[in-house]
Amino acid sequence: MKTIKIFFSPAIILILFTVIVLLFIIINYFARPSELNARYLYEKKAQLFNFFCFLPSMAFFLGTTIFNFSVSKSRHDRKNMILSFIPLLFLMLTSGCIILVLIYSMIFHWEY
Repeated sequence: MKTIKIFFSPAIILILFTVIVLLFIIINYFARPSELNARYLYEKKAQLFNFFCFLPSMAFFLGTTIFNFSVSKSRHDRKNMILSFIPLLFLMLTSGCIILVLIYSMIFHWEY
């Protein structure tokens, strides 16, 4: 039963982020921006969508991996957990690069 509770709490957070992103997209879809602002708003929506997609997935994998690492007892389990950090590290680096690119584009490309 403890294993089920471990995966439900990050899954609930992931579902909440998905609902927030969908609400954001639906509200902005019906906002009907003018033609001058359409390109700008479309790119900002894409940036926010990418940000809200990668951040919860990174938090989900990081949270479950750290929790499982902290409750593992044997050395063999810890070795497997360290090996599971390799895809997590790749995910974190990818997400970090995407977030840095988004922040850069928001700061330095504010006007078109």
